Amino acid sequence: MNASHSTLSQARSARVSLNGSDVLSDASQSVSSTSRAGHHGEAADDPPQTIRQKLTQGFLALVDQGFVSLNTFLTLILVAKLGGQSAVNLYVLAWSILNVARVLQERMIGAPYVVFAHQDARDQQSFLGSSLIQQAIFSSATLVLFGLLSAVTARTNWLAMPDGMAVCLATIAIAGPMILLRDHLRVICCAHFKYPTAVFLSGSALLIQLALIVGVFLLDWLNAPFVFAAMGVASLLPAIVWFAMRSQPFRLERQQATADWKTTFQYSRWLVAARVFPTVASCLLPFIALWMIDADASGAFGSCMTLANVSLIFVYGANNFFQPRAVKAFNQQGKKALCAILLESALFFGVVLSVLCGVYFLLGGQLLTIMLTEEFSEFGHVVGILGIYALIVSFSIVAGNGMAALGQPQGLFAGEVAFSIVTIVLAVLLCGSMGIAGVAWALVGGGCVATVIAVAFFVSLLRQVPNATPLETIGGEA
Repeated sequence: MNASHSTLSQARSARVSLNGSDVLSDASQSVSSTSRAGHHGEAADDPPQTIRQKLTQGFLALVDQGFVSLNTFLTLILVAKLGGQSAVNLYVLAWSILNVARVLQERMIGAPYVVFAHQDARDQQSFLGSSLIQQAIFSSATLVLFGLLSAVTARTNWLAMPDGMAVCLATIAIAGPMILLRDHLRVICCAHFKYPTAVFLSGSALLIQLALIVGVFLLDWLNAPFVFAAMGVASLLPAIVWFAMRSQPFRLERQQATADWKTTFQYSRWLVAARVFPTVASCLLPFIALWMIDADASGAFGSCMTLANVSLIFVYGANNFFQPRAVKAFNQQGKKALCAILLESALFFGVVLSVLCGVYFLLGGQLLTIMLTEEFSEFGHVVGILGIYALIVSFSIVAGNGMAALGQPQGLFAGEVAFSIVTIVLAVLLCGSMGIAGVAWALVGGGCVATVIAVAFFVSLLRQVPNATPLETIGGEA
């Protein structure tokens, strides 16, 4: 149970995170969710029991996450190689906006579903129906908001968007609900340990999307709006199969949906409030590069971040092993065992990610040339700086795991707010003289502040805990 839920929540955070605070929050929330769900038992779906079953489920969860990450990675490469610099710039900016909606949906609807779906007193089928209704309402709101943003951009362009952004936003208004639906169906599958179905959703979307992008290139139609249209189609087709096969039974009940909405809102409101700050910060960084440097800077920054995210993907995968061990160690053996696991994970991340940082600094330019085009080779040092940022993020995750094991993930809020403020201020101050390297150093600065706050908060909590303390000692279920 613990390993599966931990894998789910960490896999969800991996697909869109571009900043350390996001990773920190999800690392803690996933373990906290695991602890809560474990108290309520299972309703209709049995978690893996044997070691072989657990390894198989964990492997499938990683495959699912790998497909999602590979989809983002390969799409950017194809856009850069086939669409050119202007297409990359537009794609990165529009993707950062869409990413806000995806993150908010995960916090508002996905995370509460994982926690409450297995409560003994809750009807799983009606709760799933309520969750699907909530997702449909959220998608409808997204359609309207992106449509309005497209209309405003087309008429006034008051944010100095690049040419084609209005069309791109209009495309996202239509394709966005399909992408959001697939995201939520993956959450549902993993929540019920249906990892093969999750792999089908992510894997088929990957194949369909890449095939459509290559197809529109051969027709000489490739541009950023067509890429998002391909995403929508590639997300919708597997979702239709999911509903047609009734992969997870559900019932739509109007009155129950209202009651379930209140339950999920009470749980998710602090998650959303905490996530707003780093999400907005990560969305603004490509635009700061656009406004304060030039039109190509946003695409260059997004490309460097995509390569550096190899480190973060490694962190997400390895943390699927460390998270449940940290929670179990504290619940069964107390704070000394917890500290031993956290120290082990910190040393592991530190060694491996330091090596990756060296690789980025030495070969970053060559890797960007292989991935994209030769014009990106000058930004190899930026990938190295972002590798340092990923290293700092890993220590934030370790502290976040500790706070979640103690049942106090709320301590992440201050770090996330500080991260957002410091990162945006430093990006504005540095990018004028240092280019996109200044934006990268801004992330490093914000990550350092967030990590220091997280570690300090965790240490202060740990001092309140006697040895061999159960979860309830310092607050029980937060």
